[in-house]
Amino acid sequence: MKSSEHGNGLFFWNNYAKRDYLTQSMKDDCQKINDDYNFFSFYGTHNGGYYSRDESLCWFHSVWRFIPENMLYETYKDLLDNTNWAQGRWAYHYFFMPDLLKKVTKLNHYTVENSVLQSLVDDDGYLTVYQGRSVNAMCGAYSWTFDKSKALDNGYLFAAIVNKCPAFYCVTGKVKLEDVITFINGHSVHEITAMPQEVINQSKEFFSTENYRR
Repeated sequence: MKSSEHGNGLFFWNNYAKRDYLTQSMKDDCQKINDDYNFFSFYGTHNGGYYSRDESLCWFHSVWRFIPENMLYETYKDLLDNTNWAQGRWAYHYFFMPDLLKKVTKLNHYTVENSVLQSLVDDDGYLTVYQGRSVNAMCGAYSWTFDKSKALDNGYLFAAIVNKCPAFYCVTGKVKLEDVITFINGHSVHEITAMPQEVINQSKEFFSTENYRR
């Protein structure tokens, strides 16, 4: 599917109900999502009651444009929460498609006002963040943590298990509070998300996969 079609109700994954596109009645029903009839209730109603991680991601990235604005940010954050190196990895980059990211950023009133994040800001107004990597490029580097040991573990897992690399590295950088997209307290992978170009003063430390001890 072309990125310009992302969220237009055209399905791009093998979903249980074998949907090719959202009907008008389904779009109308999606717009009824609220605290009681949430996103998971919606897609369970229309896909034959089958629930799985990939299924929920497929539906979200096909229908997000029709989710009411007051429900979109939390739905986005909840689904990103459980997407990591081991599950739902195919959908990770879809969370940062320009059209969805623009909408989510507009709706985000949570991170700037968050007391935990505010307490971590240094005197210059920046948060210090870390990310473990196993490929020598920062493309797709959206997930950052405040705990360097978590970043190292994540870099090791990507290197040793996913990409079969002999080495990995840890990036240290700084980001403004207002450039934080989401915050998931204590999450080992997505503690915060931020665009890599917004993370300044980046430095790298390299480690051997074989010699690393978690």
